[in-house]
Amino acid sequence: MLNASASVPAPVLTGTVSSPASKSRRVGSVPVTTRTNVKATSRVGTVNAGATIYVKLANATCVAGTGTGTQASPYCSLQDGVNAAAAGDTIDVSGSSSASYTTPVTVTTSNISIVGVGSGALVSMDSTLTLRGVTGVTVSNLGFFSPQFGISVVASSGVTLSGDYLDAFSVDGASSGVSVTRSFLAAFDGEPYAQQSVIASGASGITIAGDVFAGTGIQATGVTGLDITGNTIQRGCNPGVDIEGTSTSVFLENNLIENGNSDTATTGGGGSGADASWCISVKTFSPSVIVAAASTPGVTTDYNDFDTVGGYPAAPLPTVLYDWSGTNYSTLAQFQSAFPTQAAHDTFDTIGASLAFVMPGVQQYVNGLLIWGSPAIGSANTSAPGALSADFNGVSPFNSRGAIQYISPDPELALTLTARDTSGFTVFFDAQQNIKDVTLSETIWWGDGSTTAMPSFSGLSTSGGVWHTYSQLGTYTIKVTVTDNAGDTVTNSVTIQTAGTEYVPYGPTRVLDTRNGTGTQGSTNPVAAGATLKLPLAAVGAIPANVSAVVLNLTVTRPTGGGYITAYPTGAPRPTTSSVDFAAGQTVANLAVVPVGSDGTIELFNGSGGTTALIADVSGYFIPVNAQGYTAATPARLLDTRNGTGGYPYPTVRAGTPVRLKIAGADGIPAGVTAVALNLTVAAPSVGGYIAAYPDGQQQPTVSNVDFTAGQTVANAAIVPVGADGSIDLAIAGGPARLIADVYGYFTPSGASAFVPAFPYRLFDSRKIPNGALPGGYTYLIHVAPEVADFAGGSAFTGAVINTTVTRPTGGGYLTVFPDTSDLGNQPLTVPLTSTLDFPPNATVADLALPALPTDETADFYNGSGGSLQLIVDVSGYFISG
Repeated sequence: MLNASASVPAPVLTGTVSSPASKSRRVGSVPVTTRTNVKATSRVGTVNAGATIYVKLANATCVAGTGTGTQASPYCSLQDGVNAAAAGDTIDVSGSSSASYTTPVTVTTSNISIVGVGSGALVSMDSTLTLRGVTGVTVSNLGFFSPQFGISVVASSGVTLSGDYLDAFSVDGASSGVSVTRSFLAAFDGEPYAQQSVIASGASGITIAGDVFAGTGIQATGVTGLDITGNTIQRGCNPGVDIEGTSTSVFLENNLIENGNSDTATTGGGGSGADASWCISVKTFSPSVIVAAASTPGVTTDYNDFDTVGGYPAAPLPTVLYDWSGTNYSTLAQFQSAFPTQAAHDTFDTIGASLAFVMPGVQQYVNGLLIWGSPAIGSANTSAPGALSADFNGVSPFNSRGAIQYISPDPELALTLTARDTSGFTVFFDAQQNIKDVTLSETIWWGDGSTTAMPSFSGLSTSGGVWHTYSQLGTYTIKVTVTDNAGDTVTNSVTIQTAGTEYVPYGPTRVLDTRNGTGTQGSTNPVAAGATLKLPLAAVGAIPANVSAVVLNLTVTRPTGGGYITAYPTGAPRPTTSSVDFAAGQTVANLAVVPVGSDGTIELFNGSGGTTALIADVSGYFIPVNAQGYTAATPARLLDTRNGTGGYPYPTVRAGTPVRLKIAGADGIPAGVTAVALNLTVAAPSVGGYIAAYPDGQQQPTVSNVDFTAGQTVANAAIVPVGADGSIDLAIAGGPARLIADVYGYFTPSGASAFVPAFPYRLFDSRKIPNGALPGGYTYLIHVAPEVADFAGGSAFTGAVINTTVTRPTGGGYLTVFPDTSDLGNQPLTVPLTSTLDFPPNATVADLALPALPTDETADFYNGSGGSLQLIVDVSGYFISG
């Protein structure tokens, strides 16, 4: 026994697919959106698009009565601009960080818009803006910074206050249809015990939504129709919400109600807010929500989140959540038990929110950014009365409680997926994250109903990748979800097709004959020396379009020079392998399993110095779906007419008396076998001819599997479809001749191994080894499977498709290929009584073999002649389980 090393690259026709990070989709959060403070084009509430009146508040010494209201000559006084406006007009108010308008302004004209235009700074007003007796007025992007100044709505309706920054606002009892949205309201006077947003008795149809309150709250008395929805209320000492008198149709939902703390900003420099301990020591610390007895029948409260941390970072202090009809409830459980129809979805927040800056250009902030784990995240009632579709910053969708939508602290978290079909049924998969040193959890859905969960890992990759084996061939979509330790979740998916293919018996059918124009669009020209014939196979006859490889019996006839034919997939570089070897004037056939190119064709290269006719017969094909799997077997002799093996009653096969060879049940081959891999040998024919192998019960086809001349001993492999009765027929044309059949394996619907095609490559060539000729009676022990790390995850090479060529033999004899069972030469070697090819002295002879591979993936090549020979081994694919 001679050991032969055959280390090869990764020739198997597997593929890699990927899904880039750009296809990651975030789950349960939204993209970051920057708040926009320039709203000069807003005309919400106007009837008609009228003129634009320009006001420039350049400095504190602005002189009233100057300017004409044009862009070139703006008014210096806001009151002048208001007085000049007519219905439908917009007053464009611009200023600078140093401008401060101190004169009170009264608006009495309806259907106008007052829009502050600033870049990084608000239009600053140290005065009160009063809307008196108007309808359809909008005020946006104005800031009121001095104590007790803000916007006062008197006897007005249809008023919209949006995106403003206020110390206070008030609505009198004669007003209706007033909305205050996405505005910041703070106790700029440093008195967090004051209640500065007041709605008087008699007011109706009021909406307060998406607003941020710092050190202050909301008080309404005797109101009809009030929606307080989706606000962040970091109150001072007084209640966050106080409903007095007899109020009806009041809805309090989706709010984040917090105690003030020492970090809550109430002046430009911040730090003058009031925490719970300050309120308790200076003034009574009120409940979070107060509803007077007369109002309780008309108030609905739900989906609110309470954070009662009294001092940052102090532990929670005892705080009353609800004062309902004069009774205090310190816990939600107490309140919900007393009033089952109220606060069913309210939550108590032990995580809370971190600081959020809420004024551009000015250092003002509240605890408004939700922290992962807060029950306020994604739990708002989006159908609540007055609910907005976008939050304080314009972020949409808006489904968190409070005024600021939860946004991932790691918005860049993304996934890049890579999947390789590493064997017949197995894929190697890796998910690459773009973050590191962060604890992640990951779930992989494989697309076949199974999942793999990794609850905790760190780094950029899925633990270096994982393998997964599918039970069936097919196309699968792999989906991955990754969650970081802040709860940010992204998902991505990739679709992969398993590399394995399975066999479908076919014919045998002739698809090429250059002698009569079959397969050549009618051309009968032989293939020229050095030329390539392209043969279409996909969607030819009953061969499907998704064919991966074909089983061809290639016959060379009428060659004018000696050489070889190389069959390979179109689109691939021509390999340095041979499929059929021949001498001038010789007719010779050899079986080939040829991968089909992406365009559905293969190429047949004439590597001889002369022309030749070519014939190709298809006896089956492989497709990438479940069909017939392969089971490799130890070579065994099923038929030998010389000694009666196989039950044929005559020593020679004659024309008209085909051999009916039982396959199912022979040598362990099971019932249900659909095709059998054989080596057919013709010996001592009296005249030339050919053997045709086909399913029993069918008409003899006009194809050949073995071609022979008088007196020649010649072999050729065949994959033969098996008839419904479990038998095949072997018919002879010419002869008579002795006939031998050895089995390599068989195909069944339950066969465990799939075929993975390879670009044909040369595995071994003894001519390149010094003194590499194989002596008679010796074997070459060759590791047949490719030595590549990609084949893992439980896959096993169970067989190979190899073309074995003997050249330069010094004597006649035979070669036998069989799986090695000698433990790499450490045990006695038993050579089966079969042959793979027969050769005379000084000839070059090739034959295909489909040997089984043991666990060490080695095969023996035994020289059964009295002389030496050179051995060449080419591979075109593997059978792999798993």
